Amino acid sequence: MTSRFVRNLKSAFGTLAAAARAAGSVENGLQPRRRDLDALGIDPGTFRSIDR
Repeated sequence: MTSRFVRNLKSAFGTLAAAARAAGSVENGLQPRRRDLDALGIDPGTFRSIDR
């Protein structure tokens, strides 16, 4: 039970970290890393086509 809890907690923090890195990149006018977009379930090709 504890190991499942730890895995879920790591996954949640990983997702939050990916969101923070992607948001920081966009805020600074940069393209987020592919791995961060993938972690968030966002297609990098589609993301690039969004007019900012």
